[in-house]
Amino acid sequence: MSGDTTPIFSKLGDDPEVAAVLEAFVEGLAPRVDELQDLEAGSDYESLDRQAAELSVDAIKSGFDLLSDCASSVADAARDRDRELVYKHLIDLTEMSWRIRLGHRGAA
Repeated sequence: MSGDTTPIFSKLGDDPEVAAVLEAFVEGLAPRVDELQDLEAGSDYESLDRQAAELSVDAIKSGFDLLSDCASSVADAARDRDRELVYKHLIDLTEMSWRIRLGHRGAA
């Protein structure tokens, strides 16, 4: 963990038309990250690849480009079955997820 505690905000955060979608995405982020961690612990790289790729797409739609990049890195490492790299990127994803929830009122 890098130790950075700076909140991360969506680039769509000022758009009232996406407020409900953004709220649902951020509130559902912790369980999704937990599931990715469980898949990594069980060495289920196929499911990890698929679910991390889905998270990447959803993160883009929600205005979290950095999270999307990080989730894509998890998916790529899972596809390559690179256990060490999966673990590293999952740690980064977990930290970023926490910072996103920190930046979103009521979701931390």
